[in-house]
Amino acid sequence: MITAYKKNDMTSFKIKVVGVGGAGGNIVQKIYLSGLGCETIILNTDSQAISRHRAHHLITIGKTVTRGGGAGADPDLGKKAAEESIHEILLKIQNADLLILVAGLGNGTGSGASPVIAKYAREKNILTVGVFTLPFEAEGKKDVAFKAIAEMEKYLNTMGIIDNNVISELVSMESSVKDAFDLVDRVVKNCVESIISIVQETSDVNVDFNDLKSLISRGGLGYFAKGIAEKPEDVDKAIESVVFNPLLTGVTISDVKGALINIKSNGELTMNHFREILDKIRAHLPEKAPIKYGLQKEGDHRVDSYAEIYLIGTTGKRTTDEVIDKITSKQTNWKNFEIPPGVRKHKK
Repeated sequence: MITAYKKNDMTSFKIKVVGVGGAGGNIVQKIYLSGLGCETIILNTDSQAISRHRAHHLITIGKTVTRGGGAGADPDLGKKAAEESIHEILLKIQNADLLILVAGLGNGTGSGASPVIAKYAREKNILTVGVFTLPFEAEGKKDVAFKAIAEMEKYLNTMGIIDNNVISELVSMESSVKDAFDLVDRVVKNCVESIISIVQETSDVNVDFNDLKSLISRGGLGYFAKGIAEKPEDVDKAIESVVFNPLLTGVTISDVKGALINIKSNGELTMNHFREILDKIRAHLPEKAPIKYGLQKEGDHRVDSYAEIYLIGTTGKRTTDEVIDKITSKQTNWKNFEIPPGVRKHKK
C-alpha cells in the first residue's frame, strides 16, 4: 500500500544532532557545514580535539574525571564523563522533538557516553535515533561496541549501524585513507539527512512528524538511504542507491516493515519517473509493508537535481540478541553502490 499525505500544519519541529566523541564530532561538523537545517551539538572528553570542531554547540564533558584529556579506550570513563556533565547536556537537548545521536563505537567516549545520553533522552520522552559506526576488526574493540549497542537498544527508538570493515570490500586499496573514511562519513551523513528531510519542510504532498514518530517508534534496526538523479537518465542509478546500501549493516530494504519516502526535484520530474521511483522501491519492500511519500509537485528552487530520493524504514522491535545477530550477519549488497571514481575497487 502506498499512501500520499497532504499537510496543512506549518509547525516547525526542533531537530538536534549530537556527535559524541571524535568520530561523531567529525561527522556532525560536516552536517553543520552543509547547513541541513538542524541544531548541531558536539560532545567530547578531549578538549583539544573539540576545539578543532565547528558546530552550534561544543561541550567538553567530564572535565573533572578526564581533565580534558579524553577517555582513551575506557568506556567506563566515557560513561562517568557523561554523567558528570549530564545537566549541561540536558540543557541543550531537553526541548528537542527529534534527537539524532552520531558516534563511532569501540573507544571510550562514543561507547561510554552515548548510552548515558540515550537513557536520559528516553526518560525525557525525546524521540531518539542513533547512527553509529563499528570499529575495524583489527582494533579488537567489537565487544566494546556491541556492549554499547546492547545498552542503547533499551533506550533508542531505532538505530542504524555502519560497519567500517565493509570499506575494504568497496574501495580500492590504492585510494587514500581520507577518501575511504570520507565515504563512511558520507553514508552516515546521508542517513541523518534522510531522517531530517522527512519533517524539515512542508511540501505539496507531505509525510509529517507523526508519521516519522510512528515509524521509528516500532524499534529495531533502521534503514536509511539517499539517491540523487542529476538528470533524467540517472533515475535508475538513484533508485539503486536507495535500495542497496552496503555500509548499513544488519538490515536490507527487504527487512523493513514500513517506509517513508521523500522526493524532491527541480520541478522537471515527470509523472512517468515519479511512478517508476515508487514502483521500483515498492518491489524491494515486503509485500504488506506500508509506504507513505512526500513530494514537491512544483519543484524546489533550492534543488538543482532532477530528483532526490530519501527513504527511511525500520525492522520493528527485536530482542537485543536478534539485533546483535543481525549486525554480525553482515547482510550486504553493494550492487551499483555509488562510490567516487578512483575510490571504487575495480572488479577483476
